[in-house]
Amino acid sequence: MRITLLQKITGLVFSAVLLVGGGNYAANRYFLSNTLDEQNVKEVGTRADLVSDQFEAQKRSLIATGYLMASNPQVAAHMAEGDTAWLQNYAKKVMAETGLESITISDRNGKCLARGHSDKVGDSVANQVNVQKGLKGEVSVGVEQGTVVKFSLRAGYPVKKGEELVGVITPGFTLSSDRFVDQIK
Repeated sequence: MRITLLQKITGLVFSAVLLVGGGNYAANRYFLSNTLDEQNVKEVGTRADLVSDQFEAQKRSLIATGYLMASNPQVAAHMAEGDTAWLQNYAKKVMAETGLESITISDRNGKCLARGHSDKVGDSVANQVNVQKGLKGEVSVGVEQGTVVKFSLRAGYPVKKGEELVGVITPGFTLSSDRFVDQIK
């Protein structure tokens, strides 16, 4: 069987189109894929930086709130007296004013005197790292599991009446809530 000139030309054109088209496809796929991968990596880095910045801003806010509460002489006096009613009212008021999601106030032994986010009192929070550091006179902030709020960013701020350590204030933001995720969005 003989191949005609038309068949030869058609075969050559088809082969050329196939080679050029395939080469074009491969080059475009390679360059687009690399560009998109680089763009995705950059976008993920940018979003990670935003989450980190949000987290750091919340840490600074917690430390500032802890400082302001611990600096209030009335707070120290009521903590020394074990005045749960006054402390709970104060903690709820601070939460309403600042947007905090939790405040725990504990005595010098780590016993909970008051919570702004719950009516539960009298239990021990001495096993929490922020409270342990606060009872040593150290200011701390970090992610921690609690007894009422299961997963949160909290600060531990020591409270002194004169030179005497009377307890620890623990302001916090709940990390397991929709609010935290919405803020990051």
